[in-house]
Amino acid sequence: MIGGEPFRVEDGEGWERVEEATLFDHRWIRVEQATFRTRNRSGEVTWVVSRRPAGAVVAPQLPDGSFLMIRQERYPVQRVLWEFPAGLIDDPRFREDFSVIEAAALRELEEETGHRLLPEGRLVSLGHYFSSVGFTDEHCYLFLAQGVGPTGEGLRLDGGENILEVRAFPVTEIREMIRRNELVDANSLVVFARLCALGFIA
Repeated sequence: MIGGEPFRVEDGEGWERVEEATLFDHRWIRVEQATFRTRNRSGEVTWVVSRRPAGAVVAPQLPDGSFLMIRQERYPVQRVLWEFPAGLIDDPRFREDFSVIEAAALRELEEETGHRLLPEGRLVSLGHYFSSVGFTDEHCYLFLAQGVGPTGEGLRLDGGENILEVRAFPVTEIREMIRRNELVDANSLVVFARLCALGFIA
């Protein structure tokens, strides 16, 4: 892992869930009301928490240094957005086996862009992040896929997914999209920041 970061995301040390009740339960989201004790407060606190599966986000880099991004419909915000490909990790073994997380990243790369790692390519872990710490435990694992090429099979989309376009962007154009507030999803912004911070792009 980059920087020696552990891949498992566990509850914080000194935190205790005293009580929890499920308010809503669905395959992709569970909403709970939970009561916590922590080492930093004298009493208990009750919070509404959205439990979500972990995700994998991948920044696919072509041999010329440009990055593939996808333009897709996003129903909760009623927008069509440019993003790096991403998807949920639906195999519970990911908590013990990092290869399950890598496989999810490579699956999303193929399904959403129609590209895969070339024989000389490599998948680089960029760590993980929490998407919105005020209400959800959702976290995503970030990857750079260096050296990708077309599969020749096109896109393979799930149910409600609607990807309208796949296109390569030079780093300078991605920076300009961020400056103009055109690249606005958290996954893409965090991946780009991590790529900069780790020296993969200047």
